[in-house]
Amino acid sequence: MADTDRNFFSVADVDGKVMDSLRFDPADEGGDPATYDDILKFSHARNVIASRLWIAGGSENGVDMNRECRNIRIEDSTVVSGHQCAIVIKGGCREITLDHIRISGGRMETPYDIELGGWSDQTMKRTTGVRLLDVVRFDGRHVRVVVGHADRPAITGGRVKVLFWRSVALKLFWYFRRVIALATGINRKPKTV
Repeated sequence: MADTDRNFFSVADVDGKVMDSLRFDPADEGGDPATYDDILKFSHARNVIASRLWIAGGSENGVDMNRECRNIRIEDSTVVSGHQCAIVIKGGCREITLDHIRISGGRMETPYDIELGGWSDQTMKRTTGVRLLDVVRFDGRHVRVVVGHADRPAITGGRVKVLFWRSVALKLFWYFRRVIALATGINRKPKTV
């Protein structure tokens, strides 16, 4: 069983939510963003529109989406990279749009900015329907994307580059985690009596 993440703000198990002009930064409350795994966590959320957000980077990520989120749109927002990356979308999420997103490098250089289809302890479903519209980095370099157990994103505008070898590595990592999970019974639904 996986340890539970410590998240600064969670949007979980909701259907229909609008978030506008919000700042998610533990430092504003005298805290340290590095004490949180993810700053903004979406989990089994549906039909969410988030506009004009500023999101700090946690010890892992700024934004993490998991557990089959559907129809999430984040627009006109800034995301600071955590120690792993800025944005993670995994766990069977689908129809996710990142529109006019600016990514800041954060405290340290990370190997990539957006991860699609990384390992999820909750589901083995594939991540699909991700759209990256005018996604850029503040420093002008390419936004680096890795694609594991996910479809390749639809990319329009911005400066986005899918990293081939890191994507292959993530696919292999996901595959081997799946083999281990199936062998040990992780991610299996309990039997009903």
